[in-house]
Amino acid sequence: RGMGQTQARVDQRLATMDEFWVGTGFIRATLGRVSARRSEVLGADGKPSIQFEGLPQSIAWLGVMPAREGAGGRYFFRLALEPVGDLPGLRSRTVLMARFLPFSGRSGALNWSQADSRILVNDVQQFSVEYEDRSEVPSVWKATWDSKDRMPDAVRIGVITSSVEWPPVSVPLRLMPQGASAGSG
Repeated sequence: RGMGQTQARVDQRLATMDEFWVGTGFIRATLGRVSARRSEVLGADGKPSIQFEGLPQSIAWLGVMPAREGAGGRYFFRLALEPVGDLPGLRSRTVLMARFLPFSGRSGALNWSQADSRILVNDVQQFSVEYEDRSEVPSVWKATWDSKDRMPDAVRIGVITSSVEWPPVSVPLRLMPQGASAGSG
């Protein structure tokens, strides 16, 4: 029985590590290359804003989907906590959900309920996002990104699950050239 319990703990630890590496890999790959494309919809100031939303517990941006079979190119992405589980046999839980919609060339309000989605992290107890502003000296980490004219310099993500606290994941934002093809390397 002791050997069986040890094996179960090892399997759980490996699953947790795998979830961390897959989740951070996806976040780094998609958030690491962002587009500073401006929305066609004018903001309250009469100017188009960058298609980036930075809130304390969610983030949305226009970026590049990592190449894989049947996908790639520019997509709108969103990371946020979402409840799941109202299926028979599953308890309700909170997960870190990645949602993505293909970029069609037009902007405006996005219907995230129609987006493809993937669970990145299960049983999330706490999720936070901070945005680095290097225009201030010294640089400052902010809970919300309010600027509509420029992107943050980096994003820091914190995740605490029911079994482990992730080390903070910092991703420097690299802007794609405006004229770059959606699938260019």
